[in-house]
Amino acid sequence: MARQARQLGVPILCGSKLDSSDADIWATGPRAATLIAAGYTFETEHDPVALGLLDNSCAPGGYAYVLVADGRGTLATVLARSFDRARPCLEKTRSVLTEKLGLDMRNLRRFGGIGQFRAPGSSRGPLSSPGEAGGFQDLLFGFGIRLALTTGHLSARSLIERKDLEQERRGVNRILRASMSNRLLLELGGTLGHRYLIREASRRGPRVFLADWYQFGVMKAALYPLARLWIRRRFANDRELPLSGSPRQSATLQP
Repeated sequence: MARQARQLGVPILCGSKLDSSDADIWATGPRAATLIAAGYTFETEHDPVALGLLDNSCAPGGYAYVLVADGRGTLATVLARSFDRARPCLEKTRSVLTEKLGLDMRNLRRFGGIGQFRAPGSSRGPLSSPGEAGGFQDLLFGFGIRLALTTGHLSARSLIERKDLEQERRGVNRILRASMSNRLLLELGGTLGHRYLIREASRRGPRVFLADWYQFGVMKAALYPLARLWIRRRFANDRELPLSGSPRQSATLQP
């Protein structure tokens, strides 16, 4: 990407700072913690595997996973609450998955990160903060790469074409609203909700099921006002999920 940018005449400056007021597009990543992730990268002899785990004792409000391919692996827990439990949750995740899979893990390296979500606002005006800098993050499972690429593309188009791209922005907001409704359903469903997700993903296939689950249809649209109110009230009280993106509410995760 850097090579392509330079070929187009885009200068890349490293080791220097820029004030946000001097930037047309501010894509710096998350500024506050909606979700946090703690994990390990490692080497292994295990066969390729991609496995998710829904268990609040391993990942409160979130999920854990392990990915292995070509002798390298990643094991992590993603938490939507109880951030202070990140390290013990990671170790329990490691214990559970290594026991269940017979997974060998060598040359472990710990990592951590955060993700930021913000309730969708107006579809008008310039999209100057794409990706998680603007809070474009899935609230259910923390999926963010496609939203980052989509909103980054829209930011560039709106700057070049000098348009709001309202219709495209509205499509992104529908995904965010669906994720808020999904989050409320998961929280209310508890263990039964976990079992439903696992059963349907197994029966229909994860891609097909999740593609349908993120559709903002009649049911999700009806649930959205309640989901928005519930999420704002709940996380405003325990201050674990700042919807405003205020830097002073940022969480710090020690690796």
